[in-house]
Amino acid sequence: AYISVMASDNLTIDFGKFVTPHGAEVIESQGNWNYTRSILFGYAIPFYHTGLRAALVASEQLTLTGFIVNGWNNSSETNGDKTFAAAMALTPTDQLTWYATVMTGKDFGDGSSPADGEEDLVTLFDTTLSFAASDMLSLMANFDYGMWGDVKWWGVAGYARIQPQEDWALAGRVEYIDDSEGGFMTIGEKAQSFTLTSDHTVLEDLITRIEFRLDKTESDMFAKDDGTFANTQPGVTVGLVYGLN
Repeated sequence: AYISVMASDNLTIDFGKFVTPHGAEVIESQGNWNYTRSILFGYAIPFYHTGLRAALVASEQLTLTGFIVNGWNNSSETNGDKTFAAAMALTPTDQLTWYATVMTGKDFGDGSSPADGEEDLVTLFDTTLSFAASDMLSLMANFDYGMWGDVKWWGVAGYARIQPQEDWALAGRVEYIDDSEGGFMTIGEKAQSFTLTSDHTVLEDLITRIEFRLDKTESDMFAKDDGTFANTQPGVTVGLVYGLN
């Protein structure tokens, strides 16, 4: 939970525990185009922060937000350092939206380092570009670049969603990640993912999603039924999503 205060007509200050400003996808399933989450969402960025944020609506097109938090995914303070972030949301037109966030600080979970166990500076840059090409077609791209001491990781994802009918849509996602230095993502190599989701609205707030997904890595990482391992993992998922508007 967090407390939100309207300091003025264009300034909002929040204090408490809130979701991260990073990423193209959100924790609430109905807010995403695909049923499963991307590799970037699960491995490249934090999920939540605890601390203070202040959002300033500079104009109808621009919102600026500043953060002072207890690092990544930790509710309590683990050392005397804080993590700082600055975010920008720019909407130059009704069809185009650009988000950009940079976060840096030494307070990162337990403060450990992937190399020597000492505390290192962690920096993450995240940006998302969304474009409503038409009433039927929407496009989105997400890029992440992170550094943990001398170790870095990065990834990019592209999204497309077409809705030919009011109660049916088709969404695709393609992503590529490079964690070959073994950073925060913990994958330790390069990987790709391809996802296609059929989205059916059953009732006003009830959605059925049928999804095909293929993940691919450089080494044989995925376990097979016979006990061997492969570098690809195909899968089909059927999900039911209910969300209150």
